[in-house]
Amino acid sequence: KLSFNLSALDLREDQLSSKIEDMLNQYNVDGRNVEIEVTESAYLDNFDSSNAFFEDMAKLNCSIALDDFGTGYSSLGYLTQINIDTLKIDKQFVGHITHSNKSKLVTNAIIEMGKQLGLEVCAEGVETVEQARLLKDSGCHLLQGYLYSKPASIEQLFNPVS
Repeated sequence: KLSFNLSALDLREDQLSSKIEDMLNQYNVDGRNVEIEVTESAYLDNFDSSNAFFEDMAKLNCSIALDDFGTGYSSLGYLTQINIDTLKIDKQFVGHITHSNKSKLVTNAIIEMGKQLGLEVCAEGVETVEQARLLKDSGCHLLQGYLYSKPASIEQLFNPVS
């Protein structure tokens, strides 16, 4: 999947859904291969327009990831009102799970809640094998972070150094 982030400012743009649809058509991209990441705070800052945008993206078969979960307002009520596919746990929780029982408990609760809501759960900021093991043992679906790769440009992805 191709994944990209949208800002709070992007979500306020009236023609955003049309622009994304036009680009999918222009480049002949199946929406099932696209995931759009929106931070929790950007979503909540633009609640009504975000919900409309999420509905438009669902019609295009694009998936939505709620990024940096747990760092914004963290009102759980809105999770029952929005159409997302992936819940991304913020790295601040992941970074402390090996030495803070409270962080581990909160992270496990987020994973279980996401699973019960039928969402894919992704942990951001995984840097150690121990963090990865704890997250996998807790049932986290996806892991991302420096343990696997540092950020890379598109050129580096297609032309790796031998």
